[in-house]
Amino acid sequence: MEPCDLQRNVQAWFNSNPPINFRKGHVRVQRVLNWGGFVTSSFQVTDGERTAHLKLERSAEQVQMQRWLAVQQRLEQHYRAPRILDWIDIRGTDHAGLLFEHIDGVTWDIGSRPDWVQEIVKLLSKLHQDGELARALGDPARSYGDCWELRYRELFEEDLKAVRGSRPPFVSSELLEWMEQESKEIIAIGQAHKAFEGVSRSACHLDLWQDNVMLDKSGEFWILDWDGLAVGDPAEDYATLLWPLVHRHGTDWREVLGVNVDEAFEARMEFHLRAITLDYVVDPLADWVDCDVPEWMEEVRARKQREHVEYLDLYRRKWG
Repeated sequence: MEPCDLQRNVQAWFNSNPPINFRKGHVRVQRVLNWGGFVTSSFQVTDGERTAHLKLERSAEQVQMQRWLAVQQRLEQHYRAPRILDWIDIRGTDHAGLLFEHIDGVTWDIGSRPDWVQEIVKLLSKLHQDGELARALGDPARSYGDCWELRYRELFEEDLKAVRGSRPPFVSSELLEWMEQESKEIIAIGQAHKAFEGVSRSACHLDLWQDNVMLDKSGEFWILDWDGLAVGDPAEDYATLLWPLVHRHGTDWREVLGVNVDEAFEARMEFHLRAITLDYVVDPLADWVDCDVPEWMEEVRARKQREHVEYLDLYRRKWG
């Protein structure tokens, strides 16, 4: 379905089935640019008096949002998650998802507002120790090696498949081959290094990069996009959050965490920081390929090309 067709269907659905006291016949729907990817479709929904945010996925990707919905109360009470208003199923399409209370604010810039880092680190520590939430998710305990495999194998393989199928003109065949080989070496680390031999029972956000933190006008922060919530490796959460401070601002992540960590955790942090950097090299290329909204395509592709070049230079300077 074309993006404009989906938007029309969403607006028609809301005007015929208005939820949570939206005024029937007065609802307007505007698609929101999601810089993190184009599998998800995001919309602002308003009737002029009330505004909400709608996040839709195709049927194959809806399971994770349903898991979020199942534990929404705990996330909203303890982990600064936005309030879910309803589950929305757009009839006549394969799209469904969550309707959220609108947060009037801006995404966090960790470099200009580092004062929030310690608060978010504390929140993550609490999350990782929340046995009740981990049990509610129903995930089994996982080895750190399995956590690594779950994070990076599909991520790299799917992104590189997209790039291989429609290679951007600024990506040479030699560079594509290098990225494929480098990703294989990254994936193999999780099975080869002894730091991944332990087992985790910790609930983890697993996508807590700075664009998934929002600051509202009152100065409070909110943690977005809990659809990746699962039992995972806490080091992955911390590495995702702290990556900009480490690689852009030269901060030692040990000073930020402020706790003594064992040798295995320290090794996994360093491996995750490397893998995330390679992801930042590859993922912008997949976004360059996947952007399917004509009015955004020029802006998105220009930004994604700049990001790819920047992170490629960073990766090669640090890891060859």
